Amino acid sequence: MEVNTYKLNNALSLPDEWDVLADCYFQRKKFLLHCQNWNPCNQRYYVAYENDELIAGAVLYTFRLNLFTYYKISLPITMQITGIPCSVSFSGLVGKLNNTLKLFKSICSQERGLKLALNIDSPEEVPHNIFAGHTLPVIKFNNHYSSTDDYLKSLRANYRRRLDLINKKSSALQFTQSSCNKFTIEMYHQYIRVYEQSNAKLEQLEYRFFKYLPNEFKLTVARVNGTLAGWFITLNADSELYFFFGGLNYSMNEELGTYHRLLQEIIFQGINSGVQRIDLGQTAEIPKMRLGGEIQPKYMIADHSTMINILLRTSKKLLEYRNTFPQHHVFRNAL
Repeated sequence: MEVNTYKLNNALSLPDEWDVLADCYFQRKKFLLHCQNWNPCNQRYYVAYENDELIAGAVLYTFRLNLFTYYKISLPITMQITGIPCSVSFSGLVGKLNNTLKLFKSICSQERGLKLALNIDSPEEVPHNIFAGHTLPVIKFNNHYSSTDDYLKSLRANYRRRLDLINKKSSALQFTQSSCNKFTIEMYHQYIRVYEQSNAKLEQLEYRFFKYLPNEFKLTVARVNGTLAGWFITLNADSELYFFFGGLNYSMNEELGTYHRLLQEIIFQGINSGVQRIDLGQTAEIPKMRLGGEIQPKYMIADHSTMINILLRTSKKLLEYRNTFPQHHVFRNAL
């Protein structure tokens, strides 16, 4: 059957059926419009119809990215990225995998230069002539617990002891939660510090991106005697709690164990809210696994000319994320 593909230049033009195909909040029109307003990067949107039915969609934006991000070689290239333009772990492709891959191929024939699609769940149906490799995995926590006490009791002794030590170090931290309109310049500077420490940089977001996040997002702040020690933003949607972004006062972190306490607070918020899963993001795998998070692989695919595609495939070891992590037996009884 004939598939018709159209390009749209504004998230406001996306059809209502787009949200039906979307798997999560970050792929839906409301959030895409927020990204378009507060992180403009030449976003455009492709839609594919079969017999007048929307079967696939894609979010594209232009960004200058280091091609060898995971190998610590500097080769920045301007590329057309299929993804959500704010460094989350979700694909910019919506719809069934076979339909989205066909749409991606159609996009590649229309867009110039290197095309990169991030955070694909599976590489199995990717055509052999397109580069496919690992990108940063996402860490998910499956919530089987009726309370935080239930969770703590399920931990093996050495993991529970680690949390006890963290809680003793961070006992002076006081937590408050609010909407993101309470976000401050001081918090933004802490975000910048975290961004600068990252080994896998994508977009650096602006202050107003956080300040004007939709009401669904919640800001949790940790202070000691009024001094900002750290913060994080979460979203509760689709039976899942998503850790979105955070910031840290590095000068206080070693003394207070702030970072690990913030991670624990995210887990506790998810358990207390009764979500099925907690999405802990794509970095700092080991501390998140020690809390019970599990690694879920993510993949990227790329396309260019025939010659460049051959070079990409032969350079796979330099391009993809290759870190591996030991198994953590966090819980006394496997669930």
